[in-house]
Order: sequence, then structure tokens, then C-alpha cells
Amino acid sequence: MIAAKRMTVKAKKSSKKKNQPGKPGPASGPAKTDQSSQKTKQAKKLPARKAGAGFWSLTNPRFVLLALVAISGLTFLVRCLHLIGTDHYFMISPDSHVFHWMAIQIMEGQPLPHIPTGLSYPLAYGAMAISWIFKVSNEQALTFLSKFVPPFLGVIAVLIAYVAVARMYDRRMGLAAAFAMALLPHAYFTQAAGYIDRDPLNVLLLMIGVFAFYFSRYWHVEVKGYNAAWVLGAVAVIAVEVLLYLQWSWMGPAMLLVVILAYSTVDLVIKFVQQPGRSDKDPYQPLSRQFFTRLKGAVVASRWQPVILILAANLIGGLAAAGVTGDTLRLIGQLLSPGGAEIAELAGFGRGDLLLFQFFLLLIPIGFILALMRRRDADVLFVSWFTSLLILSLFSRRVILLAIPAAAILGGMVIANLFDFRFARRNERRIQGIVAGMVVVVMLGLASFAHGLGNEQRVAANTDWQGAMTYLREETATDARVMTWWDYGYWILDMGQRRPIVDNGLYGHTRAQNRDIAMAYCHTDSSKAAEIMQKHRADYLIFSTVELEIWPVIASYSNPGKDPASVYQTSFYYKSLLGTYASEENLVRVYPDTDTGRSDLVIYRLAG
Repeated sequence: MIAAKRMTVKAKKSSKKKNQPGKPGPASGPAKTDQSSQKTKQAKKLPARKAGAGFWSLTNPRFVLLALVAISGLTFLVRCLHLIGTDHYFMISPDSHVFHWMAIQIMEGQPLPHIPTGLSYPLAYGAMAISWIFKVSNEQALTFLSKFVPPFLGVIAVLIAYVAVARMYDRRMGLAAAFAMALLPHAYFTQAAGYIDRDPLNVLLLMIGVFAFYFSRYWHVEVKGYNAAWVLGAVAVIAVEVLLYLQWSWMGPAMLLVVILAYSTVDLVIKFVQQPGRSDKDPYQPLSRQFFTRLKGAVVASRWQPVILILAANLIGGLAAAGVTGDTLRLIGQLLSPGGAEIAELAGFGRGDLLLFQFFLLLIPIGFILALMRRRDADVLFVSWFTSLLILSLFSRRVILLAIPAAAILGGMVIANLFDFRFARRNERRIQGIVAGMVVVVMLGLASFAHGLGNEQRVAANTDWQGAMTYLREETATDARVMTWWDYGYWILDMGQRRPIVDNGLYGHTRAQNRDIAMAYCHTDSSKAAEIMQKHRADYLIFSTVELEIWPVIASYSNPGKDPASVYQTSFYYKSLLGTYASEENLVRVYPDTDTGRSDLVIYRLAG
């Protein structure tokens, strides 16, 4: 009996070993069943692995990381293309020069005027750190940062756009939005190398503020059993508003508040429409009661708490800064006068400005329609963001720059849909792929126009102006005062290191000053120009061919109602550039020398 039991146990063990999968030996029936079931499972897994686990799949983190690195490199490259040109100064936008000048003042320990400082402090302290670490001059360090900080901010903005949009939608949409942000013309202009105006940081801070408000709905901060995440979201927005105020005065927080209020208002209206009109308890309630019932339900479902807190903080801040109310109201008056502002950036958004969107002029409306059709929370955010700032840009064209992220994301929606092949059949997929490839090629091709960003003479100083500024810096007294049209005052301040009579905002310009200086341009001889220079205590006067682009504006100040062309033919300005007035009794031409004759730029010194 014992031997029989041992034989039975051994037989069972040997049969188990034979039935183990993957072991050699004769297979029994149950073993074949196990192996066939495993093969069936593996066969079922293979198609899924082929479809989603390849390197070029969006489910592969390494591919997504590689795509982000490529987009970031493209972002930086496009914004630095104009540095290849040697016919213009590396810094673009006249306003960039005042922030560069303020950075120099900070490094030299000089006090700054009470105006928005933009990137001046980061550039100054960063330049001093680089100068100390790498043993280079402050000037070299500041030039390096002025070139490459804006493109770096552009890369950060692109990465933030990817992270936010990928969480709102998916990775495909995030990559498409980042790609669109990299190549949107307004984006690569305001983040170009040498563009150290306020906009590179404004756009970045506005993005952070809007996304902090949006994503705070998903945060959870429990305080005594109560979710107080909305307080954290409101505090984050207020903190961003403070940063915007420090570098752009009240306009920065106002624009962020506009976007948040526009989104919250549209969201409230949608929730109001979605609310049931009648309650189950009282199906026959009057219309007025139905309205308030729906309104109450919409308010409860909306995010009214952070909006109230943000509004209260802005109201308190506005009351605390009541001293600037007069200036604020005057600027609001300018903003609400479409097309009538003297400053170009405060003029209304026109049809010509639409052409600056290039290919995005087609993508953005299609993305807008797609967003309206889906009406997700994120779609509502970007539509209200873009629409609210587009409306404001009709009164002040500069506002459209703050709609850059929303415009790029709306354009990215179209690109993402073109690369979504899940719902296309085989032949349709080929056509869709060809169209998507053509769109990408067109966008990359149009990005090459970034090479010519500084070719516009009013955007970046040409070689004539650079030579003239070198002359002022090296050949004139440090306390010399220079008169020219106000558009170029910051060039004189920064590159020439001399005090301009009028400029874009630091010393300002009144209508009376504009009229006087226009008269110096348009009068028939030099005596009037000398008289105006004495009146404004100017030592030097500069004329250049750059002013030809705005000659109708100059002529309208001195000779309103007259034909600008006829005024030009008899003007002191025209004769000076022609070389007819090389030197006069009251004005002496000092640059270039009188032997040069005709010149694209001349400098006169007031005699005596």
C-alpha cells in the first residue's frame, strides 16, 4: 500500500512537470489548452502593441520629449534669425532701447524715473552676475542677455502652452499648440532677440495667471473639511497681477482681469442656459421666479468665489493707487479713441494688421469654429480670451499681442485635427496626411520671414543711425541735448547716450512740442529751425530719410490741410538731405562733413 501511494505521488509530480508551459516533453491535453490560450492572448495583444507602442506614437514619452526639444529649438532659432543681418542694429522696437538704458542705469547705481521698468531689473542683475562669473564687461554681458533672454522667454511660453493644453485636451493638441506658438508671427516678433520691451514677459505672466485661474478648479486644499483651493487660485492670480503691475503699471493687471472676467461671464451664461427652468416641486412657477432659479443654479455651479476675491483685491489696489487716477483716465480716453491716437500702438487695429497673422489668418477662424462646436470648458476659455482682447485691440492695437497664446492654441486646434487619423479611412488618411504636411511646410516656410524683422527702418536703427549715434557718443559733450522727431528719442538716449528733447515716453512729447519740431522740418530755411532749437535748449538737430515714412504726419502738424508732397519740396528737411544747406550762419553741419553733399542722415549744431 505504501509503495503504491509513493508510485501515485511520483506519477502526479511527473505529470505536473510535463504540463508546465514552456517545458520540453510530450504535451497532454490540458497543457495544449494552456499553451493555445496563451498564444491567443499574445495574438490579441500584438495589434495593440503595433498601434500604440511604437517610437513615433504619442503614447511614447521619449517621442513626445524629442518633439518638445525640436519645437523648443525651432522656437529659439526663428527668434534669432534676424541677427544674421548686418544692415540693422540687433535691438528691435524703439521702446526696447529705454529698457536697455534703464538696465545700464541700474548697473551704474543711478536712480530710475518712475515709469514701468519692464525687463530692466532682470537684465541688469543678470548682466552683473555674468560679468562677475565670466570676467567680461557689463556692456558685453548686457548685450548678450538682451539678445537671448527674449527667445528664452519664448521657449518657456511654448513649453507652458504644451503642458497646459496637453492637460486640457491631449498630447497631440499640446504639441500642435506649442508648434503654432513657435511660428505665430506676433509671437516670434515680441520674443525676438533684442526685443526687450515689456511684451515678452507680459505674455508669459498673462499665460501663467490665466492657467492658474483655470486649473485651480481641479486643486484640492482641504481646511477643516472645506475645499479652499479657490482661495489659492485667486491668490496666485493676484500675485501675477502684482508682477504685471511692477513691470507694466496698471495695464498689465487690467488685461489679465479682462480675460478672467470674459471667461467667467461666458461660462456663467452657458451654465444659465443649461439649468432647468422649473423645479420639480413647483412646475408652474412664474417666469421671473424661473429666471432667478436658473440664475442661482448657474452662480452656484460657476466659480464665483475666486472671481469675487480677485475683483475685491483689484478694487482695493485701485483705491490705494488713487493718485494715478487722472493719468489713468487720460490713457483710457486714448485707448477708447479708435484710430485717433497719436501713438501708433494706441491706434485702432486695422485691416493691415490682419495681414501680420500670415497663414494664421486662415487657421484661427477655423479653430474658432471648432471650439464653438465643441464648447468644452477649455474651448470657452480660449474663445473668450481671444475675442475679448481682439475687441479691445480695435481701440488699441497693442492689446492683440496679449492674445498671442489664445490665437496660437486656436490655430493649433486645426493642426491637431489634421494629424488625427483615428477617424479617417485608408484613402482619406493619405489625403489628410498630404494636407497636414503641406500646412506644416507652409508654416515653416513663412517663418523664414523672421530673418527680416529688423529691416524696417523704424523698427531697428540702420547703419546711418548707428554711425550718427557713435558720433554723438564720442564727439559731443555729455550734457548735449539733441532734437529730432520723437520716434527716435530712445535711440539718442540709449545708443547716443545723450538727452533727447522729446522721446517715446521717458521725457514725453506734447502737441506743442510736436508742432514746433515739425516746423523745424517743414520751414523753408534754417532760421526757423535755429529759433526752435533755442526755444527748447537743443544743441544738435538730426534729420534722416527714415522720417520719410511718417512725413504726412510731420507735415500735418506744421501745415494742416496742405499737400504733404508740396510741403516736402520746399522744406528745410528736404534741402538738408539733398546737401543744399551744408552749413548756415546759425546752423553748422557737423555730420557727415560738408564734402559729402547728399546724405541719408545729417546732424546740425546750433552755432554760438
